Amino acid sequence: MVYSFSMPQKYRIPFTKTVFEKTIDDIVPPADLEKYITLGARVSRYKFKDVHLDHIFDDAVDEHTKRMVLYAEHLPLPEEEKAAVIRTLWIHDIPEIVDSQTTQSDMTSIDKIRHPNLALLIKKREEAVMEEIFSLEDKILYRAFDPAKEMLFTGNIDFDKTSPIGMIARVLDNFVDGTNSFHGFVAHYLASENYRESLALPQADSFEYCFHRGLDVYNNVSQMDHPSYITAKNVILDILREDFFGFVEEVWSPIALERMPNYARSEYEKYLTKLSRIDFSK
Repeated sequence: MVYSFSMPQKYRIPFTKTVFEKTIDDIVPPADLEKYITLGARVSRYKFKDVHLDHIFDDAVDEHTKRMVLYAEHLPLPEEEKAAVIRTLWIHDIPEIVDSQTTQSDMTSIDKIRHPNLALLIKKREEAVMEEIFSLEDKILYRAFDPAKEMLFTGNIDFDKTSPIGMIARVLDNFVDGTNSFHGFVAHYLASENYRESLALPQADSFEYCFHRGLDVYNNVSQMDHPSYITAKNVILDILREDFFGFVEEVWSPIALERMPNYARSEYEKYLTKLSRIDFSK
């Protein structure tokens, strides 16, 4: 028997500790991008190549985008910079949306690690889409956003190839609605009456990625000292403190932790140990 899992109403808002009055139903795409965002409703997220987890995840790219835009509306940034972050979030998955219309699913970050050759092929196709349909202004935003992920993860930041706007948008994409949505869906499923021990759960590398990359990025961003990135640095650290670390603490309820498989609990305990070593007073 297949057990269905409906996303809780509270996840019509961002997967964060911060509470929002509006929902994604109140978020309207820019007129020039509306057709692409609408197509995003056909592109499912969390469709892993090696395991089927439809009993846990129920999400689409358009919802993902709108949750980030809703969050970004509340960023403590000057209006011009905030508008640039929001525009980046609106466009960032359009190449993926267009390229994914045949498969109707995106490629997860974990699958990109597991299948690097396929990930490279998809990246080239998405870059071709970007070159074909984006305006010059949107290309500039996308090109600053795209490489920021690897830079943030490794700490090898080339400030000439990204931007403060691109970095903030990347953190929202990868944590506020990337790893956070993973934690939200999985923890809610484990704590729900729909949980069945016999059904598959995400594999160990998914838990390792979703618990530890936020710690890596926090440490790497903490060390940024470029004068043009000071505001972005402070905004990113605040986001991670409150709405990544804070959300993880909040969403993993005692019953979800009790049902967590041993391989996931191991990553969770390592995460807590690393988290305890961070000096948040700096």
